[in-house]
Amino acid sequence: MEGLDTSRARAVAEYTLPDAISYCHYQLGRAAGKPGPSRSRIEPCVRDFLRDAGRKGPVTAEANCKVGSIGIPDLKPANTQKLPLDNSCAEGGEQAVKLFEVLCPGYEGQIRGSH
Repeated sequence: MEGLDTSRARAVAEYTLPDAISYCHYQLGRAAGKPGPSRSRIEPCVRDFLRDAGRKGPVTAEANCKVGSIGIPDLKPANTQKLPLDNSCAEGGEQAVKLFEVLCPGYEGQIRGSH
């Protein structure tokens, strides 16, 4: 991470095994309207997630803490979002909100939307 609380705050990260497990539990369980998935369904999902994440490489997030915006150029669709953000997984808002909070801990404006 660099430039915290500035107009050019930036973080570079790679997905980990816990990230993959969490993603697969969500996608195969709650997101699909089903109870927690079995181990036999989780394991191939985790392998695929880590393989795909490894091909893509690190993920970069860039925030402008002065105007209240965040962009994650490595994700598709790549775009910069203005705050406040909807804290929704479906729109990528949850990840963007968490990243903005890390990159801009001193931000005094509203981060989360009213939804």
